[in-house]
Amino acid sequence: MRTEARLDMPHAEDYFILAAGAYPWDSMANVTIGRPAYDNYVVGFAKEKGMAVIDATNTIASLHQVGATGIFAGHYGPGGFNEKEIGMNYNYANGFTDRTEYLSIVRNNEIVLAHRNSTTLLVALQNGSNPKHG
Repeated sequence: MRTEARLDMPHAEDYFILAAGAYPWDSMANVTIGRPAYDNYVVGFAKEKGMAVIDATNTIASLHQVGATGIFAGHYGPGGFNEKEIGMNYNYANGFTDRTEYLSIVRNNEIVLAHRNSTTLLVALQNGSNPKHG
């Protein structure tokens, strides 16, 4: 599977990891999960609210299974709902994975947190043990 997989574009986000009660769900627009712009809006909205956003693409393997309609299945049917709710002038690119301030990387067999535009490592994310990678 891993030999056939490919990394998708920075605007295609499949999952979010959040601390319980940390995300301001009640104050965001009434968007529909799985439709275009949902993922970028969730990430961009978190950044607008001052939340730390970490791109974990390099350290968490994920698999997005695709059906006969391909990766654009959410584009079929009634479209534009999220865009109508959020607004066409919203800066969706602010929610791309390559626009986060932080990212997780593997360095010396440890998962570490780093500033995206710096070589400074912030925190070793090991919880007292060395994670195994393979």
